[in-house]
Amino acid sequence: MARFCGSSLKNWLGFGVALGWLAFAARLSGQELRLEIEPEWEGSPIVLGQTLPTGRIGGMSLSRVDGLLSRLALQRADGSWLESDRWHVYFSAEKRRLTARADGLPAEEFQAIRFQVGLDAETDASDPQEWPADHPLNPSVCDLHWGWRSGYVFLALEGHWTPAEGKSSGFSYHLAGAEKPMTVELPVTFSGGRPTTIRLGMDVAKILVAGDAVRESSSTHSRKGDSLAAALKDRVTRSFRVKTVQTDLYQTVDLVQSQTKALPAGVTPLRLSISERLPKVKLPEDNPLTVEGVELGRRLFNEPRLSRNNAQSCASCHDPAKAFTDGQGHSLGTSGQAGRRNAMSLVNLAWAREFFWDGRAKSLREQVLLPIQDAHEMNETLQGALAKLEADRQYPAHFKAAFGTAGITTNRMALALEQFLLTLLSQESKFDRAARKLAQLTPQEQQGLQLFITEYDPARGLTQRRSGADGGDRDGNGPGQIQSADVAERGVDGAVYA
Repeated sequence: MARFCGSSLKNWLGFGVALGWLAFAARLSGQELRLEIEPEWEGSPIVLGQTLPTGRIGGMSLSRVDGLLSRLALQRADGSWLESDRWHVYFSAEKRRLTARADGLPAEEFQAIRFQVGLDAETDASDPQEWPADHPLNPSVCDLHWGWRSGYVFLALEGHWTPAEGKSSGFSYHLAGAEKPMTVELPVTFSGGRPTTIRLGMDVAKILVAGDAVRESSSTHSRKGDSLAAALKDRVTRSFRVKTVQTDLYQTVDLVQSQTKALPAGVTPLRLSISERLPKVKLPEDNPLTVEGVELGRRLFNEPRLSRNNAQSCASCHDPAKAFTDGQGHSLGTSGQAGRRNAMSLVNLAWAREFFWDGRAKSLREQVLLPIQDAHEMNETLQGALAKLEADRQYPAHFKAAFGTAGITTNRMALALEQFLLTLLSQESKFDRAARKLAQLTPQEQQGLQLFITEYDPARGLTQRRSGADGGDRDGNGPGQIQSADVAERGVDGAVYA
């Protein structure tokens, strides 16, 4: 158990654990703080191996951003500090390990956070083999222990640059040594009595002076008297900033998306915030979410020229103000004719495995193209839709920005729409806010919640098994689906379960 100095409260401060939904009622009394570290270059997310947007140094890229954090402290409203000397975190951009946790915080108001990049002298000099196998300071976990000189590397920044045309060179900055602590202190207001996520930007450009550091020297190993190491360590303390404060806990990046496909140059990865109260999700590995791709998908979703009469878009039947439905029993097509079914809501599609009421589409990229061609809906050909986009003055640039190269194709249109639809999440309702202690359910709402979870009607054979936060059940049925003998036997399709 770690002890917070200046307080009689004893708490455990660890790293990386998931919050299970079914135990949410019991966990509401627990207070958890997440720190999410986002390596940046002048405000833009860093993609390892991708050329950085700096005009000072040619062809500069980063291949490693790894480090250790310790000594987390929270400043109370009265100016005193709640501290822990046993909080240790290993973060790595390459391993997508960028989340740290502090658990069991008291229900107090805080106005600042403080932590150290690196370790204190005693911990730095300790025997690394004494740490448990899964501990951040175990050398097999962090790969930051200097065996040849003892002690740890506190921050490792490595990469490549082009000092002259046709010539490539590397750089390696290993910052270490407890004699000059890299202490970061940031003003931030939050309450310890609710789950909280603080996103921290770490601007590597500030540390490396927008790349100019390589002109002075391409390496440092923090030997005594090394002026470059001292200067870099001083800049580290000013490289962090608070980006956002959110009253929820989110799935860690490596659980959200395993990015096996390298992004084109200039394309920005999008970090999707999915609450841990929702089931774990795996997004398509061959279509990683990007800022440019999602924005293109949003434009296409609202584009009426994808329909034959140039007046109906996807958003016409899936209105965000109506939970991405149109509120009609049967949706209307381009010529005003009634469709065969009502428009489905489009929220939480990231967990779905089949699409449309009858499940005939097996992926979102397959599904999004069919309404465009359906005679009862948008009633346009794919060739006709593409021709309109190609004739537009802006869409060619939007497609190039999203995919790295020029070209408007059916596949790219489908991938962009898929990216946008995957970002539509339902996690901010009153129910969600009550789970985060930001709202209080009325007695009637609490009773309704119990009925929703447990109700069973033996006369109709109808069982509601919505055990997940998304309304899905444990047998793999998607969000909001109700499995019943009544529905299965009669083949009911397109009914509205409100």
